[in-house]
Amino acid sequence: MTPSEPPAPVLVCSAGNETTRAIIDAVANLFPDRPVVVLRAWRSIEFTVASSTAASIGTPTVDYVALDDAVRKEAEADAAAGADYARSLGLDATSEASRADQPVWKVILERAEAHGAQAIITGTRGHGEFESAIIGSTSHALLQHSTVPVVVVTTHE
Repeated sequence: MTPSEPPAPVLVCSAGNETTRAIIDAVANLFPDRPVVVLRAWRSIEFTVASSTAASIGTPTVDYVALDDAVRKEAEADAAAGADYARSLGLDATSEASRADQPVWKVILERAEAHGAQAIITGTRGHGEFESAIIGSTSHALLQHSTVPVVVVTTHE
């Protein structure tokens, strides 16, 4: 980094729960001078259904477009709330919501690369045991596949 280049950001993975605040608190302590991108990657309903065993036994007719729109809006609001909280701690923060038609960890890595992120900061828990059993552990996959450091913040909800 030259003196005229802005510092590389850190990418905060928002899980849409209170864990996000703990992650941002850790970022404020570890990377107080870095810009922050709060990312909420959201799974499309079609991807989630196709990834589950429910897809093999049949599902009723579902308005995927309306469901995806609702999930997208929730993800955007969550990312914006995370960025607002980060700014309240004095961090330079922006928000982003990204649709995942693949495993979420792949989207996180793609967005980290696109932002030139210095590090990825995530929590240990996402949306619960059921989804983890179907999709797998995002934080574990990030640790296995990331080319930048991954900081995993543990919390006890």
